[in-house]
Amino acid sequence: MNKTILMAGLALAMAFILSCSSDDSEGGGSGSGGIGDVSGGFQIWTYDGNDNLVKYKGGGVIRLELYNDNGEKYNNVGEVKGGTGKINLPASIPDEYLHDIWKVLSTNISASQPDVKIADAQFYVISGSRAYCLSAENENGDEMGYEYFSKAAHVGGNSSELGFSMNFDINASKGWNAIYISYSIQTGSFNFSTSSKSVNKSGMKWVIDDCGPATYYGGNETSGTPSSSSGGNTNPSSSSGGGSTTGSWCVDHDYEMCTNEPYYIASASRCAEWEGVLANSCPAGYDKEDYNNNEYVNCVYMSICTQMPANYCYAYSGEVVDTCPETSQDSVNCEWLGGCSEDITTDTCNMLGGTVVETCSETSTDNVSCNIYGSCIETITNLCNLAGGTVVESCPEE
Repeated sequence: MNKTILMAGLALAMAFILSCSSDDSEGGGSGSGGIGDVSGGFQIWTYDGNDNLVKYKGGGVIRLELYNDNGEKYNNVGEVKGGTGKINLPASIPDEYLHDIWKVLSTNISASQPDVKIADAQFYVISGSRAYCLSAENENGDEMGYEYFSKAAHVGGNSSELGFSMNFDINASKGWNAIYISYSIQTGSFNFSTSSKSVNKSGMKWVIDDCGPATYYGGNETSGTPSSSSGGNTNPSSSSGGGSTTGSWCVDHDYEMCTNEPYYIASASRCAEWEGVLANSCPAGYDKEDYNNNEYVNCVYMSICTQMPANYCYAYSGEVVDTCPETSQDSVNCEWLGGCSEDITTDTCNMLGGTVVETCSETSTDNVSCNIYGSCIETITNLCNLAGGTVVESCPEE
């Protein structure tokens, strides 16, 4: 299964799906100002120091990542000015970057056109020397991504990955299609659909998050200036005793750490953002983040331990460890987020903050009206109670 789809699904598992939905299915990124209209201009958001969503006011280029067995390919497909983005998706995708559906989505699915090929799109905002992952999401954890289909087809079926059930109901047209991903506590499954009725589309926002140096995503921004929000401390570490204006390492003497990440060794001021000073060598005994080291290491990233090049582990803010801990491959019943999932691993249950139980108790599947913080939705009693809501006789007509 594609890493982008899988990680999006794991993130969705941590959110309540209590949304009211509207609008029809979308394809090709067309429309008039909606979340799927990437060519008409859209506001980009980012997180501040308190993890609050705020409007992004910087600039940059928008880069599309495609991949095949030989690696990734990056093309500039849009721009960002004053926090507003525009994307012009390519009309077609080269055959070498098209894949069988089971390689991108899941193994246990079928298509009305068995020979259909698809490409998975990942977008980045490149501002100066930094890359920012760009994705569409709402506060419930619903997400939207783009898939290119070589021909019109319906993709359906259900599958299981890492103990999670996934349902596919995709009516794709030839070209680019918006794919909406949601999680249902009632059924304990992820849902992939071209219908925006499956999510709270009106609450979706395009959000960026720092992904590391731009050198790992096709290189630095080719035009424009770095984001106006880059800022940062421009003074050397107070205990460093000064430093050079050039060097192959950025050294933080306070924490006894070194990095040769290209962004931080480009200038003394950028090194100061890392609370360090430039030097020609890393002192003996200091922890070293060597971005030139492409040897494979054991890396713990987002609670998962896997082997990857050391420089990628550092770029993803992972932790290099001597050995990966043994993971559980058992099958248990797990109560989490007010529901119960059967036949998932103990490790997955723990990651979800759940509790292993002998059997899943019967849960309420009735439909009730629930008042949650002044909003009224149709849901089930268990979810209403879990969200701190109150069951009411009926929701008032809007």
